[in-house]
Formats: sequence, structure tokens, C-alpha cells
Amino acid sequence: VSAEMKEELDKLGFAVNVTHFKWDHIILPGLRQYWKMHGHVDVPQAFVVPAGDEAWPKLGLPAGHPKK
Repeated sequence: VSAEMKEELDKLGFAVNVTHFKWDHIILPGLRQYWKMHGHVDVPQAFVVPAGDEAWPKLGLPAGHPKK
């Protein structure tokens, strides 16, 4: 991807690197919130973000999912 194209895609919020996007916008915000609430980030695999809880990022994924 050229520098110009990357700049245009960045302006649109397009994720050029999906792995980095997931870490920056899905996994880390969820882990930060879990840590704030529980004091650790050893998230049980079965943990699911409570529906409608405004404290959590709106992601639709179980917080324990990335541990796999």
C-alpha cells in the first residue's frame, strides 16, 4: 500500500492491519475495563461482557475469546 493510499484509508478509519486494529480497538480496551473492575486480566474464557453495560466497549465479542 502506498503512503498516499494508507493516508487516505487512515482518514476513513479503514484498518490496514487487522491484527493491530483488533489489539488497539477490541482487545486492549476490553482488558483495561476488565482490569479496572477485577484488578487483574486473567479473564475466564467463558466471561461475556454484560449486554447494555455502558462501562464496556461496544464490541459484541466475549472478553475471554482472545485468550485462545
